[in-house]
Amino acid sequence: QAGSGQISSFSGGTLSADGRLEGTRDVDYHDNSSVVFRRNFFTTKDSTEFVQKIANRNKVEIEEYHVSDVKGYGPVVRENIRFSRSCESDGELIYLNPFLFADMESPFKAEERVLPVEFPYAVRERHVIQIDLPEGYEVEELPQSIQVKMTDGGMNCRIMTSLAGRKLNIQISYNRQSMLYPNEYYPSLRDFWSKLESKCNEMIVLKKIQQ
Repeated sequence: QAGSGQISSFSGGTLSADGRLEGTRDVDYHDNSSVVFRRNFFTTKDSTEFVQKIANRNKVEIEEYHVSDVKGYGPVVRENIRFSRSCESDGELIYLNPFLFADMESPFKAEERVLPVEFPYAVRERHVIQIDLPEGYEVEELPQSIQVKMTDGGMNCRIMTSLAGRKLNIQISYNRQSMLYPNEYYPSLRDFWSKLESKCNEMIVLKKIQQ
């Protein structure tokens, strides 16, 4: 057993009628996940480049960035971000990707693989996203909830989406217990991650209510 990691986050934001999304994100990295965070942080040229990479990867502008307990060897690193994003809007429709900071891009691009896939450690991730939607708009399309599992039961992910009034709620739970997959599992792994990447690229369409 190579140890385990855990990541938990809460992202909250408010979308305005002109398509501007502003919000905050708080993340705790535990155990092996904090080790990986520190390694990435200290191997980047400087903190400015580190923050810019986060902004580029998540298509946001970062207004403020704070990280605590990154020095030393404590079990937890905490990250706090204030961000904004301009969504596509024409006055009648707003197109919003609500899966903020959901880093579900598939690492398995090649169609075939000869070697087994080995993950460094087991991990659990829990992410909550809440977005307040603007008055005067209704949701025309909402991404459906999804649950994806590997056949061996060693990896699963559940993405739940719901709408309560003007508050959009998304919960993402990802668990990885199996760390070694022989190459015959590669098509299943590729399909697993392809489904997650596709889901996290889906948009919500908001339509202006005609008075």
